[in-house]
Amino acid sequence: SKKMSVLPIISFEPVGRIFAFILYAGVFLILLVISYPMTTMSTELPWPNTTGAAKTGSMTVYVWNSQQLLDELKISFNFWKRFEVSGFNRLLLSLDGQQIKNLSFVEEKADLLKFISEAVEKNIRVELLLGEPLWILPKYRGDLLHIIQQLQDFPFTGLHLDLEPNQLRKTRYSNKYLLAHLLVTLQSVKTVSPWPVGLSIHPRYFDPRKNQICLGCALSNLEINEVILMIYVANPIRVTELSLPILGRFPKLSFSIAQSVEKILSKEESYAKGGHTKFQAQMKELRTAMIPAANFNTIVIQSWEDFLSLKP
Repeated sequence: SKKMSVLPIISFEPVGRIFAFILYAGVFLILLVISYPMTTMSTELPWPNTTGAAKTGSMTVYVWNSQQLLDELKISFNFWKRFEVSGFNRLLLSLDGQQIKNLSFVEEKADLLKFISEAVEKNIRVELLLGEPLWILPKYRGDLLHIIQQLQDFPFTGLHLDLEPNQLRKTRYSNKYLLAHLLVTLQSVKTVSPWPVGLSIHPRYFDPRKNQICLGCALSNLEINEVILMIYVANPIRVTELSLPILGRFPKLSFSIAQSVEKILSKEESYAKGGHTKFQAQMKELRTAMIPAANFNTIVIQSWEDFLSLKP
């Protein structure tokens, strides 16, 4: 994914009793889980209006370069029409370390509040997107909690975490260790977050035979609001084959499926080379195939920046 690390900017200051509780609760959770059963400034887009389709199958999109959007809002006419036309009614909006630091200034804070307020008026939800795999580890967990506390007064509709264990060195940590500490991080976040908490993760971690931990069981117990399965396969039928068994095993969890339009990926992984018209047809096919799963939420596109560059 296209995370921009915030670690160099943020320093963590302990907050006493909360973290003492988190430490003890986290250790308990590890023991419990292990034993648990198995762009352009123009508002015009180069493809037809898909508003009709969006009403019956709106999608979500990762926005990693949010500063560009915040700047565009100041000068672009009919700014929000692009999201309606493209079929997006939810943005996962990333803030990097410098942006978070700058929110201490009145103008930057006002810009973000204006963005969220206008999105609400257009029936577009804005969730805070934070991504850094190091936050899985005990040494860096406090940094994430401090960021959440810094941003807690902003009216996001949710907090979404992109924490990918596979980005940490496997030679140093086992899957079991990483998943156990991922769960402690999520539990800690739930303690301090004023918003519902979601998680993006690869479906490989839902196989308890390979990971020695029932991740789906633990996420259900934690009442995680949404799990986005990152299935970068440009074949709706194959995506369904990979995802439906997972959704069936964990009916209490709400799942979404991430699909890629990134140009850097192969045609087997990304829809980038097929163009917009074919992409929309394939997303409709995927939504139809997922109808049997009552706990399927929506399709999430990686990413807005790549989506804008799709050919008609």
